[in-house]
Amino acid sequence: VINQGGTRLDGTFGNATYLAVYMLFHIFLTFFLLLRERFSKFWQWTYGIIIALQLFTIYHTATRGAALGLVGGILVAALLIALFEKERLFLKKAARAALLVVIVLIGGFVAIKDTALVQKSQALSRLASISLEEAAPRFMVWQMGWQGFKERPILGWGQESFNFVFNKYYNPKMFTQEQWFDRSHDIIFDWLIAGGLLGLLSYLSIFAALLFYLWRGKNKNNPFSFSEKAVFTGLLAAYFFQNIFVFDNLGSYILFFSILAFCHFSFGQFFPEKWEKKIVFDKAVINRIIVPLIMVVAVFGLYFFNAKPYLTGRTLLAALREKTIDQKFALFEKALAYDSFGDAEIREQLSQMALAVGASQAPVEWKQKYFDLARSELLAQLAVPKIGDARYELFLGSFLTRFQRYDEALEHLNRALELSPKKQIVFFEIGLVYINAGKYAEALEVFRQAYELEKNYPDARDYYAVAAIYAGKNDLVKSLLEPVDGT
Repeated sequence: VINQGGTRLDGTFGNATYLAVYMLFHIFLTFFLLLRERFSKFWQWTYGIIIALQLFTIYHTATRGAALGLVGGILVAALLIALFEKERLFLKKAARAALLVVIVLIGGFVAIKDTALVQKSQALSRLASISLEEAAPRFMVWQMGWQGFKERPILGWGQESFNFVFNKYYNPKMFTQEQWFDRSHDIIFDWLIAGGLLGLLSYLSIFAALLFYLWRGKNKNNPFSFSEKAVFTGLLAAYFFQNIFVFDNLGSYILFFSILAFCHFSFGQFFPEKWEKKIVFDKAVINRIIVPLIMVVAVFGLYFFNAKPYLTGRTLLAALREKTIDQKFALFEKALAYDSFGDAEIREQLSQMALAVGASQAPVEWKQKYFDLARSELLAQLAVPKIGDARYELFLGSFLTRFQRYDEALEHLNRALELSPKKQIVFFEIGLVYINAGKYAEALEVFRQAYELEKNYPDARDYYAVAAIYAGKNDLVKSLLEPVDGT
């Protein structure tokens, strides 16, 4: 599958990064299996071909984090084998050769990264673009994460809360980037925000425990060779390294937890019998109480955690595809009635649909219905987080502005500005409200503040110039637009 951004492969994951980390795990797992088939040429060739296909796939995802993680993981595994492997000397030689090949390839790529051959390839050109300048937006996001960590260093802000930190400590120089980051794109800062220092240490302890059992644990049933341990270590290094630049997702979590389960199965020890507390149930109690209770919990869990979110998503998609406004409205109501995980997305889509219906030739009563439902649902969304969400305050303020509810819109836009005091798009919406209300002096002041936050932002300069035109400040208009005319 090719995504809309170009020729980056994303499969059925919907994101090239998700496919890349999936392949990253499988490359090392397949090599682990290859090492275990030392006496079978058939399986060695089979696994070798599979690894080649996986490398082909990860290359065409053009994902820099996964590519860097792959190189780092290979270097770690090869270095361990090259230095410390004592049983299989041919692997020791192969690892040394692999180290040399990787180093030569890296050096050769750096030497030709500016050539036409590299620049014509999307995958190679993305790798060639890796630089401190290219990473500047990430550094700014990490700086915001650091500010958020300093505010709540011990327990953090809670899961799925980076957007609050991003809004509060937004850097105005990020005007060319996505305006609503919900991840820091770095596993360290993600955990510092989600769980504070205690959360990060807990997360890192998983890797520490895994490496301890891998290298020091006893596996009597199916012991790992040194090279197999090195490959697993390389996998962990590759996974952790790519997470420095991206973030975990459902696919990577499943694979990582599967690795944890496999190592627990391989190295885990039973508690001593003296620590065990055996609970014996009567057969009648099991059949009449425990089994029915388990069935009830299972059905409850399947419905609320699986069926409801699935039905919610399916109903929302049906609402977006529906052509008639009455059926579309009914489907939106049905999707919201499930009261599931997707309510925020439904409300965003509903507000966009209400704006489209409001601008169409639909009957007035339907325009009113869409407006009332969208407004009430956006207000309900604002009641969810106790600390306030600038994103939905802005959405509701912008929505109300389009329907000329200027006083009410300003209440929410000013609240959004309190929650995100340096985000220019909030200033823009407030300024537009003042212009639409004929308050040109107030609009000029708001756009001036947005412009002063980052003078290199063209949109901020243009808005400021437009407000100056409305306010009759011709000298200011000239001073703002002269640099543009001279370029």
